[in-house]
Amino acid sequence: MNNIVLPELVQKNIAEFLQPVNKSCTIRIQQNAGCIKGEHSTYRITDRCSYCSKRYVPGQIFFYLKKGGDKYLFEKWMVKIKKDCINDGYAIKHNDDVYFRNFYLNTEPKFKDLFNNKKLWVGKSELFSWENEDFDCKYTLEGLHFSLFRDFVYNLPCLDEIYGCFHFRWERTIDSASIYTDIFIEENTKNPLCLTNTIFNQYCKKT
Repeated sequence: MNNIVLPELVQKNIAEFLQPVNKSCTIRIQQNAGCIKGEHSTYRITDRCSYCSKRYVPGQIFFYLKKGGDKYLFEKWMVKIKKDCINDGYAIKHNDDVYFRNFYLNTEPKFKDLFNNKKLWVGKSELFSWENEDFDCKYTLEGLHFSLFRDFVYNLPCLDEIYGCFHFRWERTIDSASIYTDIFIEENTKNPLCLTNTIFNQYCKKT
């Protein structure tokens, strides 16, 4: 069995035709405003429900991986999001909330000012029954002031490049509505076969 070694130029041309590796996922960032409508037989909020009881204090934010998304890419972005969420000293750059802006008129608001004293990065959390239909995974952050959800999303540094492109929607809950936004993440990486041209040698063997 002899190896045929293609000229470097030929290998280069082959490599240029290789398609990049594409990964994508949609991350939903959603505020907990209680269970979805119809979840409780009483059709009203009950503090006996662990989901409903945390809708205002400590105030929960969920980060979901929508079904069909790349799990590796989702986890990669959750590392970035966690890093931003625990950075209390980050200065607020985008502030559209009138109350929040007036309250800190004489000082520079920090990221920690979006939260109450019960701020906690909970991490990976169990999905509730209705969440399993649309999502594969969930992370939880607690302690955000309920009225500052938009300010929170706008001020995640890792999302700066898409600031101004957020589309906020609402999901009906038992006695309110849960605001959310879907973030589409896409990553194109070079095909591993392009990293070194000589790798083509193992695919060019002749008996």
